[in-house]
Amino acid sequence: MVQAATKLKVALYVRKSREEDGGAEETLLNQRETLIIIDEQKGYSFDIFQEVESSINLE
Repeated sequence: MVQAATKLKVALYVRKSREEDGGAEETLLNQRETLIIIDEQKGYSFDIFQEVESSINLE
């Protein structure tokens, strides 16, 4: 009997805590694209989780 290969399922977590020159959206996009490329090369299936948060307390 031939056993089918099982793809490893992983979670991609993309988070940006502070904006820089390109803004949070650009940084999140770069992180997401890099992680997707790596996971596709490894043959993983994945779900993507993303958040923009700041630890700066302005009060």
